Amino acid sequence: MTLKPSKTYRAALIGCGSMGSYYMDELEGQKSRQILPIGHAEILKTHPRTELVAGADADTVRLADFSRRWEAERTYTDHVEMLERERPDIVCIASPPPLHPRHVIDCAERGVKGIFCEKPIAPTLREADAMLSACEKHGTRLSINHTLRGDPYHIQARSLIQAGEIGDLLSITISWAGRLFLTGTHRFDLVNYLVGENPTAWLIGHAESPSSQQTVVPTQRGVDVGGTAYVVFENGVCAFLNGRDGTTVHRVDLIGSKGTIWVDGQDAQLWKRDEQSKFRELLKCPFPQMMRYTAPMVHLIEDLMESIEDGRAPCSSGQMARQALAQIIATHHSSQHRNCRVDFPFELPDATPPYRWFAESGQVVYDATQKTK
Repeated sequence: MTLKPSKTYRAALIGCGSMGSYYMDELEGQKSRQILPIGHAEILKTHPRTELVAGADADTVRLADFSRRWEAERTYTDHVEMLERERPDIVCIASPPPLHPRHVIDCAERGVKGIFCEKPIAPTLREADAMLSACEKHGTRLSINHTLRGDPYHIQARSLIQAGEIGDLLSITISWAGRLFLTGTHRFDLVNYLVGENPTAWLIGHAESPSSQQTVVPTQRGVDVGGTAYVVFENGVCAFLNGRDGTTVHRVDLIGSKGTIWVDGQDAQLWKRDEQSKFRELLKCPFPQMMRYTAPMVHLIEDLMESIEDGRAPCSSGQMARQALAQIIATHHSSQHRNCRVDFPFELPDATPPYRWFAESGQVVYDATQKTK
């Protein structure tokens, strides 16, 4: 990063729940590779370039907990009042997906310079387009918290691909224990990142049926359905994405003409073809470890600040998040139409993935399972 050292940004948070304020509590006992810190409030509070000035949440209990944890004296139940009184430069949005459009547009219209919004960008393409339009109109930089883009192993893997270390990238296989929308958005976006943001040509998808058994899990407030997608990009790269409950593998495999890279929750490996052999054996090579181990969310927020200063798009831009959303909705559309091929660009502006969002009590507060046609 090449941030100007003299500039400090006034920062505020909308949404003081799990990812906004206390996600670290929910990670207790986890053993996967995780570079800390993680969570919006912690990063805004501890980063030398941001001053956490206020937080907003409609839930007064969460708001009080946020104030205590992060020594934030100025709190609001109305986010618009916070924006107008505090005039923050940067706002992190950690509210549920149905609220992202309103929160992003309100921020852009009130002069916020940079927005760091939780994933997925929005429930529909129409809402995502409204967010992008508002940010463009008001000169606001919009970054989405697709943290896999900020993971140092994935950044290094992309650099290796670009350097030709595995020859021409041919295919990508990615699996995760989760579902297509709320967690799958990370993986669709990661595939787009690894193929160099190449446009999608077409895809075929299969989605599992929504079930009355969908229930909230401890570290999430929402659930949706699992499924698979086969995506073909305009540059010829093919990707198979598999996100289903019960999957034990969290891993991305990158297959090239001269080798392969795989990255999972613990490790990364590089294998290259033995050029001296006629049988195309692969030899294990050291995966380059000389790299900055910046926490992914810190990396993305620093990139957002840099984009404000340089006038460029963030590396995890709203436009690329829209592409991941289009792929997910297209996966559902294919599944609903006998697994048909879906050509891109894909436009069904009001279609939404079937998902439910829960209050912390477990009560359903938003249900999109009947709104997928």
